[in-house]
This record gives sequence, structure tokens and C-alpha cells, in this order.
Amino acid sequence: MNFGIEFVKTKVLTLKEKNIWHELLNKLPLSQQDIYYTPEYYEVYEKNGDGNAMCFVVEENDDIALYPFLINSVNDLGYELKDRYFDIQGAYGYNGVVSTNYSEKFRREYYKVFNEFCDEYNIICEFTRYNPVIDNHLFAQEILDLEVNRKTIMISLNMIYAEIFNTQYSSKNRNIVKKGRKTLDIVEGKNIDSYNMFSDMYSHTMERIGADKYYFFNKMFFINLEKILHDYCFLFIAYDKESKTAMGSILLLIYKNKAHYYLSARSEQCCNNSVNSYLLNYAIVFSIEKKCSFFHLGGGNTSDQKDSLFKFKSSFSRETKDFYVSKKIINKDVYNMVCREWEKNNPNKISKFKNYLLKYYE
Repeated sequence: MNFGIEFVKTKVLTLKEKNIWHELLNKLPLSQQDIYYTPEYYEVYEKNGDGNAMCFVVEENDDIALYPFLINSVNDLGYELKDRYFDIQGAYGYNGVVSTNYSEKFRREYYKVFNEFCDEYNIICEFTRYNPVIDNHLFAQEILDLEVNRKTIMISLNMIYAEIFNTQYSSKNRNIVKKGRKTLDIVEGKNIDSYNMFSDMYSHTMERIGADKYYFFNKMFFINLEKILHDYCFLFIAYDKESKTAMGSILLLIYKNKAHYYLSARSEQCCNNSVNSYLLNYAIVFSIEKKCSFFHLGGGNTSDQKDSLFKFKSSFSRETKDFYVSKKIINKDVYNMVCREWEKNNPNKISKFKNYLLKYYE
């Protein structure tokens, strides 16, 4: 497939071409590789009903740019349009282009080709969440309108654990972790029963905190995590030493030299306030043992640095990274038509979702 620039080769891959997807991903420098760009990660979310997974690839001589995303039909949301139209966004977590070449010339050539792809596929808009560990927002810099969504927390694992514990953890957090060592045992979950246990805890946690409906992943989602991401996803369960009761659990993603705090949950029986800290501490130690260079904790539930989740994560590290997003309207006429119809049908939601690019899903 060629979209008009003679010396640029393009490919649009699906999950049927996992081997080619991996081959191309492995051509990138290690600094540009992460779990969020693998076909397996996208398979989990395609099976979750989040859209059809695609990976747009541009090659020019020895350079490559790779961009995975989920594509969804706008028509299937109930909008009556004269043609079939789509939107794209990344799977839960981070996405954006990863590349061997960040020169302005190559980046602008890439976006020319990608824009032609969007026109051909009738894509009306694109929402992108850039990866703070990779800093791939720089690929879109001065081409797309970037905005800092919030700060995230990262630990550079270039120190031994004792140094990280003593210099990066807050004093309060160190005391909580020490309490956890005395009261909790952690076991690695390696089968579907463990993921089912996590699923139950997670559902309880989402109910307890009043999470948005999207985050109530069903049991099949966790079954697919265990089955599809078996080599990259690690599950740890904390048990009370005395009662042997499961108190909480954490899911960790590791791909090559990068580790990500993915999901965590507490059981209904949990009465130990050191569970979350001790599980996360255990995951950090595990990542060091796996020779990871970075451990990314993510950000808070909001952009407020007083956000309770952000403060919790900040107790593990002083290093912050900016999380960027971009919102691109490609076909303004169709996009505005859809939004007007959504506003007409949802007048009570206009204020809450006015800044959401994909508001018409709500």
C-alpha cells in the first residue's frame, strides 16, 4: 500500500499479522519498545469490545514509525450518516507513534501519509495518549496540538533496591512497607483461579470507589489477560500472615526493560492499611530482579497534585513525567454533525463532557 509519497512504504496490520507486527516492533530501539505497542496487548482490548486493532507502519530506507490503535464505527453508535465513518484511539493505557527517527522531516512525511490513510478510511477524529516513559509525544511536537493532561510517577531502576527505598520512598511509606513485611505474605498467582480471585477483588474495589462503568472489566477480560499476556503480566496476591485471608492484589506489566503498575484491588475482608504499599513495593523489587530499567506508576485520578492516588504514588518516587494527549478532528463537518446530535439527545451531559473529544460515546 502506498499513500502518495513514492519512497515511503506503508503497511496497515491487523491481529492476523502478529508475527510481522512483532518483527517491526523489534526493529525499534529498546527505548521505543513497550508493552502498549504489542499485538497481544491490543488483542486483549479488541476482545474486550473496545474496537478493531490496527497498526499503521511507515518505512523509509532504514527508518520506521509504528502506530497501533483501535478503530471504531461511529455509525454503530446509532448515528445516521451518509457514509461509514470511524474514529481511532489507543487501547487503555498509552499509545502514539514510536519511531527510529524523530527528525522533523521524517515526522512531517509520516503525518502526510497518515492523513491520507485517515481520509481513505473515513476517520473523523483521533484521540492519542502518549507514553510518558518513552516521551513519544515528541514525535507529534509542533505538528499536532499537544496538552499536558497530568503528571505521572516513575522510578529509574538504576540504583539498588536499598538505595531506592531509602532515598525515593517517603519516610511514612517506608514505615508502612515495614509493617507490611511483618503482617503480609505475598504469593505470585500463576493460573486462571488467581485471575478470577483478582477479578472479584477488582469489581469490589471499583464499586467502593465509584469508578466509571468502563473500568468494570468482566471476568472474560481477566481470563484473556492470563491467556494472551501470560508472558508479560504478573499477578501478586497479599495474604494476612495470621488468618491466611487474601487482602489485596496487584497486576504488573513487564516488557523487556520497562515495568508498569497496571491494576490493583483490595478484598472486602481487607483490614490492613499497608496492603497497597507492600504489594507495590514487592512489584518494584520483582521488576529490579527482572532487570527492568524503569518502573512506571502512572498518575492520579485527576490532574490535581493533591489527588489522593497521585500522593500515594508520589510516596514511592520523586521523579515525575508529563503525560501528554492530543485531540485531532480530521473531518470537521461529520464530527460536528455527530456532536450536535449527541448534544440534542444528551442535554444533561453537555457540561460534564464538553472537553471530551469522544463525548458522543457517553
